[in-house]
Order: sequence, then C-alpha cells, then structure tokens
Amino acid sequence: MYCHRPDPETPLEETISGIEYILDSGMALYWGTSEWPADRIKEAAGIAREIGLMPPIVEQPHYNMLVREKVEEEFLPLYDEPGIGLTTFSPLAPGVLTGKYNNGIPPGSRLDRFSWLRDTT
Repeated sequence: MYCHRPDPETPLEETISGIEYILDSGMALYWGTSEWPADRIKEAAGIAREIGLMPPIVEQPHYNMLVREKVEEEFLPLYDEPGIGLTTFSPLAPGVLTGKYNNGIPPGSRLDRFSWLRDTT
C-alpha cells in the first residue's frame, strides 16, 4: 500500500497507526510512501520502529532523465538506513522523452489537458 503525499495536518504517528490497522487486518502486507520528501520518510521510519510498528519499505518517486535530483541526491541516505527501496514512475516524462512533442503539444493531448503535467516536464 502506498501512502501518497504526506498530509501536513495529520501527525505521522496517526498516519502510521492507521496504516498498521490496514496491515493487521490483512488488507495489505507492506506499506510505502509516494512523493514524500526524504526527511519525512526517515522520520516515519524512525517513529514506526520506536513504537514497534512496521516502517515504510518503499518510496515511489517521479524519476526520469529530466527529473533526477530526488532519487540521485535527496534519497541517498535512505537506501542504506532505513533501507528504503524505490519503484519509480514516469520514466518517459509523459511522452516528452519519446519525441512525441517535438513538433508542439497537440490540442487535447495529455500534456495539453494537464498543466501540472506539462509544468513538471
């Protein structure tokens, strides 16, 4: 199970306890984060271990040739301790790296419809 983007309004202890309920009930076997900053992941892992619960085991970051810093720099301390793995998304930068938009962004395309997507490539 992935916990997508940290909620700044909810204490990490509460988030982790809610996740533990899901794990204990058998609805998921493991949990991880998606689009969390390294410091929050490390904090969540520390809190989980401190209160005897399962820490996150994986992070799902955006990663491709255009967006590399988080995986290659910010997350470096996470790979050894607390031992977080990765399952990245968007390797082709929503089609930009395929050359599909070399002649412009066609009206109605994914890149045209979603400004947040266009702004991240």
